[in-house]
Amino acid sequence: MQQRFILKVVLLSTVLFFGGCSGCCDGSTAVFFEASDVQAVHLNNAGEFPVLSTTNVIPAEAYVLGAYFDLRDYYAARSTFDQFHFGQQAYATSCPKEYQLAHEISRWDIRSLYDFDETHPAGTLLNDYFVVYNSLDFNSRIWNYQSDTVQFALFATPDSSRQQFVLDIYFDNDSLVRDTTEVVWLN
Repeated sequence: MQQRFILKVVLLSTVLFFGGCSGCCDGSTAVFFEASDVQAVHLNNAGEFPVLSTTNVIPAEAYVLGAYFDLRDYYAARSTFDQFHFGQQAYATSCPKEYQLAHEISRWDIRSLYDFDETHPAGTLLNDYFVVYNSLDFNSRIWNYQSDTVQFALFATPDSSRQQFVLDIYFDNDSLVRDTTEVVWLN
């Protein structure tokens, strides 16, 4: 008699637990986060893929400007588990989450604090010399969790090898994150 009662409780609990996640995965749940800051760094693309440069001298043809976002909100959202609810959804990871930037990147600007060439004196836009290299699809709010960086490859050689870049990233809510790199010599 006691075994039947225990079996009924186990079966009922199993039905409530597993039945609770049916239908919740019909779509994903959007979790929005802010990119609250950015750190501009020098990357060297002389190898198979860009890596953080260990020196301030980089071949111009291998230079990539890296933008590392501060994603505390993203990491907090990823580490927060959903509460357990009988009859509503299974514990923690039963339904997919779609992590999205709260605001789309509307544009980016790169300038140098030094003269780049005759047509680009210090402080002028250098966007026409850089191309987005990876990580984030600028036409989408879906964050690529493979990386917290955007990389801008340089496709020009400066007249003066000494450069220091200012990176501005603007979002569609008119917010801005900005950073200035350390001085780099592009040979």
